[in-house]
Amino acid sequence: MYPIPFRITTNNHRTFQVNQVSYYSDSCDLFLFKWSREDIKMNKLKYLFLNEGRVEKSQQVFSVSHPMGFDYSFSLGNVSSLREFNRYGSIVQTTTPISSGSSGSPLLSRQGEVIGVNTFSYIDGQNLNFSIRLNKSTIERLIISEGQSLPDLLFDLSHSLEIGEQVWMNTNLSVNHFRNGDIIAQEKTSKEWVLACKEGRPVWAFPKAIEQENLAFLEDIEDVASASNMDYGKLYNFHAVFNERGLPPEGWEIPTVYDWDKLINQIGGWKYQSTKSMKNSTEWEYFEIQSNSFKTERDNTNESGLSILPSGNLTSEGLTDGIGRHTIFWSLTDCINTNFQYGIGFNSLTFIYDINTNKFAKSPQIALDSIYKMRGAPVRCIRKR
Repeated sequence: MYPIPFRITTNNHRTFQVNQVSYYSDSCDLFLFKWSREDIKMNKLKYLFLNEGRVEKSQQVFSVSHPMGFDYSFSLGNVSSLREFNRYGSIVQTTTPISSGSSGSPLLSRQGEVIGVNTFSYIDGQNLNFSIRLNKSTIERLIISEGQSLPDLLFDLSHSLEIGEQVWMNTNLSVNHFRNGDIIAQEKTSKEWVLACKEGRPVWAFPKAIEQENLAFLEDIEDVASASNMDYGKLYNFHAVFNERGLPPEGWEIPTVYDWDKLINQIGGWKYQSTKSMKNSTEWEYFEIQSNSFKTERDNTNESGLSILPSGNLTSEGLTDGIGRHTIFWSLTDCINTNFQYGIGFNSLTFIYDINTNKFAKSPQIALDSIYKMRGAPVRCIRKR
């Protein structure tokens, strides 16, 4: 365990004292500490991105460390081998020198992304240097010394977005369990989805159902496989969202339509430019009537940082609907019709006439919508008040 207190020096040679370590792993040479906002301003920090992709033998890597007290030394090498150690987990063996004082420094790819943490070397071996592979499983092995799990805390730190008086997630929810740890089943076919909804069982599915892979409209969407990745999150049924065990992580909740209204008005109101500033800038399409085809939207800015994605929905028959083109989010607000729940839709199915181009197009407006309770929809959470 790291001795408390200790001092940290930043790259501008400023030092400050750390009084509390929240999570640690002696074997992985990792720890997470707290500091005062007066010591370090968040907007002054520069982050290294984590590379969880494939690591290849002979791949070029480098580290920036402080061996033997020589600050900010640059060392270049290659990946020698990939190994598994019972104590450490996944290990990257490299020719990058790791001398005393280098432990805990990052092992970086040529793109500057963190592959691992330099940890140890064999003194009697030449160029036998080892780095702990830094990935999700490594993080989850850290010893928890507070109530909140480390993965949840790291998620909060990296996906919290403050807009006005509200704090929103900047990504769609993608959990597969309730707050108490109970697993939520994944459904992979339309038949399974419909049956689960009829029986009142909480389930989720990826936006692209496996039965829908050959539909013609899916072939028009570039890299449609991305619709099943973590960026799009999961589509949940009504019984998962409205469950006493709690779908959002601790500290978060499903927003009401009034929460959405406050957010949208903070950004600029229920109008064309507001939706442009809320949507991911690259992946949306709209239908152009004159050409009878879908076109990529070119003027989304995502200035709000919300990065709303066109994850589509699942119909009451469990069919994929709208990937790349529209989506509706669940809200906590009930409809008068008990078979429906209010939601917030992006790219509603109304049409507008653009006087500048003399063309009709599907409206990219934000809309108060309704979701049939047999459908599947994404969730975007707001911090508890």
